[in-house]
Formats: sequence, C-alpha cells, structure tokens
Amino acid sequence: MSDIVDRIRKLRYVHVPVASQLMAEAVAEIERLRLTDAEREAVFFFAAIDSKDATMGGYADTLRKLLERLQ
Repeated sequence: MSDIVDRIRKLRYVHVPVASQLMAEAVAEIERLRLTDAEREAVFFFAAIDSKDATMGGYADTLRKLLERLQ
C-alpha cells in the first residue's frame, strides 16, 4: 500500500474547494506528526528499559504502546 500522504495529494485536486483545503490540512498535519529516524531511534532505545523498574518502567510501557500505534 502506498503512503497515505501521497494518496491524499493525488486526490486533493477534486472540484470541491472545501474538500481540497481539508485534504491539504490533513497532509500537513500527518507530516508534522511523523517521527524522524532519530526520534524513532530514541523512542526504541528508551522503550527497551526493563518494565520492572518502578520509575522508568511505566514510561517504557507508554513508549512501547506508542511504537505499536505507529506501526
């Protein structure tokens, strides 16, 4: 399956101005929220912390859930 941003860009030239603007905003928001390779690497690093650690374990669990959602 192709990238969603590319698919939206191909559709944004529909003849409904409101839809075209909405699609352009969606593309901009998706691109703004995407993690860079460095950010993704940092999240993977800290997600690998042992979840038995009382302080850091909860944060590591949260990061693992974030990575699952981003797949």
